[in-house]
Amino acid sequence: MEKEQHKSFNELLRSKYGHNIRDIQHMTSLSNADFCQKYNVPLRTLEDWRMGHRNPKQILLDLLDFKVMYDYGLLKKGIEY
Repeated sequence: MEKEQHKSFNELLRSKYGHNIRDIQHMTSLSNADFCQKYNVPLRTLEDWRMGHRNPKQILLDLLDFKVMYDYGLLKKGIEY
């Protein structure tokens, strides 16, 4: 299973502009509650985004994407953003 997660993680990195909130959260491996706490997103808002009831603006997705990649050291490892 770890190989499968690693493969999908690499696929996510290659498809940066296709990211959605699920992809971004998947990179962190955090639960909904932990993701919300770490990135200061209300839990209800995240749930609405994930269920498709509301959509975050693209700028917010881009900023979250950048922050997650920064937090997990991906930018420092030479992975282009």
